[in-house]
Amino acid sequence: MTISTGRDCWSKRFNRLEAIMARPVPLLPAAAAAFGAWLSRVGSRGGGPWDAATCRALTALAWSVPILASLGVAYAAFVFPCSH
Repeated sequence: MTISTGRDCWSKRFNRLEAIMARPVPLLPAAAAAFGAWLSRVGSRGGGPWDAATCRALTALAWSVPILASLGVAYAAFVFPCSH
């Protein structure tokens, strides 16, 4: 489905998005399913040492993202102050 109602930017963007979405991504769904099945086992009774390491890594990631984001905002506030 291609929109050709003139030269407006929305029809060009839609056509570009349609072309991107039409490209085949062969193994991405299979990889996502395998990763999801592995991640669903984390924290269960049948989990092994890799599951405990995954829990620790996900906890560290959950804490590090907001901390790094706030440090980045503080750095930007001090380095690039408002010049009003």
